Amino acid sequence: MFESSKYARQFGRNAAPEDMLMIISHAPGCMGARVLEARGISPEAVRHEVQVETEKAGKADIDKPLAAMAGVLEESKILKLKLVGTECMLLGLFYVKDSIVERALRNLGLGLDDTRETVRELFSRDDFVYPEKAKESRP
Repeated sequence: MFESSKYARQFGRNAAPEDMLMIISHAPGCMGARVLEARGISPEAVRHEVQVETEKAGKADIDKPLAAMAGVLEESKILKLKLVGTECMLLGLFYVKDSIVERALRNLGLGLDDTRETVRELFSRDDFVYPEKAKESRP
């Protein structure tokens, strides 16, 4: 969330859910970015859809971050995770109804259930190491 606030400040406003999506998609190696990559979605495609939907709306959804955070917490419970990662943040964005981020995700061909299933598939791989754990184990 801190990074999305930093990102939004460059536009002179508070963070919006679509800023969270931009940060997740452009953070190589984070779990949320891995989920998008597994679904064949590039950071450039995310940027394009967010820009298109923001232009249509005429302004950022700065009044909707709490809906996203409620969804983040719900998804961490559903996935039975002890830590809230970027995969939970990505899934939480689906809870922001009638929003730029919801339309952008839909335009990218994503839905909550299929994206959650992608998260589960990545977690279940034998060679899976949570990105943050991989960083901790480096010398």
